[in-house]
Amino acid sequence: MSLSSLSQPRPFNPAQALQQALECHHGGRLAEAERLYSAVLAARPENVDALQMLGVIRLDRGEIVSALQLVSAAMRLRPNAPQVLVNYGMVLEALERYEEALAQFDAALKRKSRFAEAHNNRGSVLISLDRCDEALESFKRAIAIKPDYAEAHYNRGSALRKLDRHREALQSFDRALALRPDYAKAHCNRGAVLEAMGRPEEALACFDRALALQPDFPEAMLNRTRSLRTLRRFHEALQNINALLARHPKYAEAYLQRGMLLGNDNNAVGATADYDRALTLKPDYTKARWISCNGVLPILYADQAEIPRQRAAYEQRLRALRAAYEAGAIPGDLSIGLGSAQPFFLPY
Repeated sequence: MSLSSLSQPRPFNPAQALQQALECHHGGRLAEAERLYSAVLAARPENVDALQMLGVIRLDRGEIVSALQLVSAAMRLRPNAPQVLVNYGMVLEALERYEEALAQFDAALKRKSRFAEAHNNRGSVLISLDRCDEALESFKRAIAIKPDYAEAHYNRGSALRKLDRHREALQSFDRALALRPDYAKAHCNRGAVLEAMGRPEEALACFDRALALQPDFPEAMLNRTRSLRTLRRFHEALQNINALLARHPKYAEAYLQRGMLLGNDNNAVGATADYDRALTLKPDYTKARWISCNGVLPILYADQAEIPRQRAAYEQRLRALRAAYEAGAIPGDLSIGLGSAQPFFLPY
């Protein structure tokens, strides 16, 4: 063999590269998998597996538009393939097009009835549609097919939590964590269930565990603030929520939590500003809309003149709320959050 033949690079093999990409993907080496999928598509633009799996990576990274383009291309080439249908449904779910996503999962199950991933994702969409009892049946089928399916156990726990079946939810999260101890979302939701059961110390430990595994986990940081507030560790709670907002300045729910903390500290001005910020970011956040009316009422007044001024501000906000509602200018369901904030300090 001549030296010149030894120095020549081997020709690119798309099939071999795809297999390597899949191995990297399953092994969690996503950057390497993405590079290989892209190389396959450069050589074979209509390779369905490379299209859909690259789409899954982009979806996991939050690049939903790119994911939609890739998986839609796979759908055009192979519209009846169960895995393609499931991946397309996952992209639609991320776009909050839940009914369309549900139709894709149903189509996949018509072609492959014992498809645990399709049953699991179908249940996830049903939770988003507030059809939790139906979702439980989907998770039951997914787990029957694949008993060690940690995500299905986690999703089952999420459905049970929404149904206020807390003890059963706790069992499902415990099962998910037995299968996958580093499952940050399961630690977080387990904590939320413990909080609902009146066990804030244990809940706080769960949120801390979730954050140890995934330090930039907004929901866990938010829930941690709530537990600290319940435990009356207000200074720590405020530090925690400020850190969250420094990382995620467009997180409406975090502004609501900080507003409530500031209200507890008799800072009605700061609290009201945070409630208004939450509504600017999320206009259909009706819980914040109700609380923002009461937020102008401090616990203690600075002087006698402040009493009629703040009561007038409270009345003005209520009248503005009624006028906006009657004009049809308020998005979302205004019944959500009704009663969550009472004007307790009004008579004092």
